[in-house]
Amino acid sequence: MQRIGVISDTHGKVPGEVREVFADVDFIVHAGDIGDLTTLNALKQIAPVTAVRGNMDRGTWAYMLRATETITVEGLVLYIIHDEGMMDLTPETSGIDAVIFGHTHSACIDCTGPVMRVNPGSATQPRGGAASVALITVDAGEIDAEIFALPIERDGPKHELIKERHCKG
Repeated sequence: MQRIGVISDTHGKVPGEVREVFADVDFIVHAGDIGDLTTLNALKQIAPVTAVRGNMDRGTWAYMLRATETITVEGLVLYIIHDEGMMDLTPETSGIDAVIFGHTHSACIDCTGPVMRVNPGSATQPRGGAASVALITVDAGEIDAEIFALPIERDGPKHELIKERHCKG
């Protein structure tokens, strides 16, 4: 079993609650609009990171990142891109089991087709909802994804499960 922390659209900030939600992950995926190298380094203090460049990532550090990444986890293929609309392939016919993306700042998990789609939302600048991150679990050919809200008010819960979906890979 592998647990993956998924984050996007941090724009130079990593809320402290991310460390709590990602405490037991094997690695982290950042789906772009990172903001700066300090943000990547902060995430690397939690777990190893695979990241893609977002449309707002600029500078020498950003151009060292690819626009897309493909990783295999327990035999399942995960495709990572910042803006899902910029894909130059069809996941359903490319052997991809899940697409991880960002850009919209709105969290979603879609299992309606053969390929799971996960957008963790934005950890710092949400649109139409709470700041959020996602956890993906890959186990025995199955993918589970959960979206966790990060607190807006300090007196609330540290993190709250707001969306959960299960897809068989």
